[in-house]
Amino acid sequence: MTKQIKSLAENDPLVIESRAKAREKIANAMRKDGTFDWSKLPDLITTNTKLEKVADEHKNTSIFDFIMIIGFQGAPHWISGYNLCAGASFQCAIECIFWSGHGQRHMIHDGRQNVTVARITRSILMKEHREQFNARFIKEVQAKIRKARKLGVGIALRPNVFTDEPFHIHMPELWDLDLDYIYDYTKVLKATKMMMHDVGTYHVTLSRNENTTQSDMIKAIRNRINVTLVIDLQEGETFPDTWTFDDGYESVTVSTIDGDKSDHRFLDPEGVAILLKLKRSGNVDGDDTSGFATRLVA
Repeated sequence: MTKQIKSLAENDPLVIESRAKAREKIANAMRKDGTFDWSKLPDLITTNTKLEKVADEHKNTSIFDFIMIIGFQGAPHWISGYNLCAGASFQCAIECIFWSGHGQRHMIHDGRQNVTVARITRSILMKEHREQFNARFIKEVQAKIRKARKLGVGIALRPNVFTDEPFHIHMPELWDLDLDYIYDYTKVLKATKMMMHDVGTYHVTLSRNENTTQSDMIKAIRNRINVTLVIDLQEGETFPDTWTFDDGYESVTVSTIDGDKSDHRFLDPEGVAILLKLKRSGNVDGDDTSGFATRLVA
């Protein structure tokens, strides 16, 4: 599986070209002493263009009316040349929303896809220049925290917008900062319990793909880890109010939340299924038959 995903990236002309431009950018930013001129590199931390209003369904679990969402937008699976998604499946790599929004393949400016180059640049910096990367990452997060406090709003960090890296291992100092929330999605089941309950204020949601079993999802729910499912909604269909996980030995029914209404997973109650509508990445045409997305009626 890993070889297939790696091959997907290695044979993608846009990925190869963007890697080269990212390395060029890094080389141009490096001083003779090996330190970086960060003004020549993309910001490590990105911020939503507008403050997010807390949805009505989360009013009881938030002390804030507005929350600033910040995150690290790296390059998923093997796109940077490093595997940043240990739990990725083949279809997950194909369907990844990395190629949606501003990252769409056709959005070429001056001969390059600047968003893709920036995301790859950040990923290479993280893997090859960890000490400088961590120091800059913390500095940028601290600046965002100061801005949030000045505005009187909450602040939440999503370390893995497109990736699935163990920031709680590589950058534990994040949890010493004055962040109100740190949250992520992950496909690595064995890591969820440690990340959610042992690290501290880290809200983690298990993200299902075609390799996730019903038993995996039941285990997550039993461990107070919510589960996200991508739903291939057909015309006229709406999300159900409940969802049942059944592995043939045990059946668990939980309430559902429409995950498309907000990304405030850190405000969700425990023991729920988060439903997301399937969004086409631009890499795929036609119906999904891989099992990555779930149909309401088989």
